[in-house]
Amino acid sequence: MSARHKTFHWLPEIALFLVGAFIIGFGLSDYLENDELGTRGITTAATVVEVRRITTSGGGGRFRPKHRIKTYLPMVRYVDAEGKPQTGSSKVRSIEYASLKKGDVVTITYHPDAPEEVLLQGESGKSGPGVLMVIGALFCLGSCYLICKGNK
Repeated sequence: MSARHKTFHWLPEIALFLVGAFIIGFGLSDYLENDELGTRGITTAATVVEVRRITTSGGGGRFRPKHRIKTYLPMVRYVDAEGKPQTGSSKVRSIEYASLKKGDVVTITYHPDAPEEVLLQGESGKSGPGVLMVIGALFCLGSCYLICKGNK
């Protein structure tokens, strides 16, 4: 094996591990942000002023059809704890929010330091970060497996 080949022998495995660590970090950051909103957030009633529906296409290929992901962006108005009117929104993928319409009253939790960040009642916001952390862990474990396999 040449000196150059030895130097870069584990480069793909290390890159795979770093990608996994980055994904875990991103998921953990998102989880902690949602957890802070759940613990420090203030719950109140809000009125829906608009529900934007965002459809994105993804996937697809030679043997797979493209799929569409519908995300709902309910815009709500509410009065914060200091009596100031606020407007906020929350991206949700659950189909139950598709039936929201202008004028509906919903229960929200908002962040006192960032009142535009709201979480609709029933929306945990914790499954997405959990999935990211599992995917990142799989990347890290896969890279460790490849390194160990290469040492035999």
